[in-house]
Amino acid sequence: MSHRAALQCRVLAALSLSQGLCPAQAPPIELTPILDRLSEEAAAFRRLAPRILAEERLEQRAVLPGPRFRPRIGQSAAEPRAPVTQTREVISEYTYAAFREAPEALHEMRQVVSVDGRAIRTSEKARQTLSLGVTSDDDRLRKQMLLELRKHGLMETAIDFGQIILLFSKQGLRNFRFQVGGRTRFGADSVVMIKFEQVTGDAALMSFEERRAIRQRMQGALWVREPGFLPIRVMVVTSYTAKGETIRDEGTVEYTQTPFGALAPASVVHRRYAGDRRLVENLFHYSAFRMFGAASEIKFTEAPAPPDSTK
Repeated sequence: MSHRAALQCRVLAALSLSQGLCPAQAPPIELTPILDRLSEEAAAFRRLAPRILAEERLEQRAVLPGPRFRPRIGQSAAEPRAPVTQTREVISEYTYAAFREAPEALHEMRQVVSVDGRAIRTSEKARQTLSLGVTSDDDRLRKQMLLELRKHGLMETAIDFGQIILLFSKQGLRNFRFQVGGRTRFGADSVVMIKFEQVTGDAALMSFEERRAIRQRMQGALWVREPGFLPIRVMVVTSYTAKGETIRDEGTVEYTQTPFGALAPASVVHRRYAGDRRLVENLFHYSAFRMFGAASEIKFTEAPAPPDSTK
């Protein structure tokens, strides 16, 4: 390589945000091995998720609707009212379960331990109820746990983001169109970004405001670590129109490798917008996931040695 070509290579490497490597040095990005690893991780998550639990900390910042009528006089009557923001903190025990009537779909299950520092139940009692819900033959308890956050006055809290990786099961991949977005870096890691767009099928984000599952096509991106293509982040965007206004949900899930041979969420950021106005921001953080036994009394097991995430 000539001196001029080498200099151009160094300049491209320094300036490129999407590639991170000189074109002469970077190997080509192929979708097939990335999607294969993605579907493998989705399958591993599906097997493990009903057997693990963590502490979930939710911080919600929501813009409260103003009063319909509030008489004002003088200069204040000409000034727009400043929005009022409500901040809530909810700590829960958290796991996953499927309904007997729909065993193919996993849902998030919670038992709230405290709200804004006020104790609701003990962590031990919450874990026992979760374990009973996961193992029971009756779906009624699981359906009650789906409504757990609504009981505490939270606004527009979307659920079922933590298992969003299940969208990319081997069967689910056919619902999306994928495109290589390029290379970048997350800290010390070299990662590949893949864009996706849903072309068939339904995706459900559940909102307590509508009290029903809203089904919309989604688009977004996912990031996988090199080498090995371990998924570490998934970002999704969905939107729909209600009363002449566009409602948009944005969610980003950061995944981490557990000692149990599968991924689990480390954090979730969900934001809902009405037009350009942000209505709510939900920040979920998860402790290290643990395994529990199949009895109502929680029995934690020792973690096996972590697998090699580069394979």
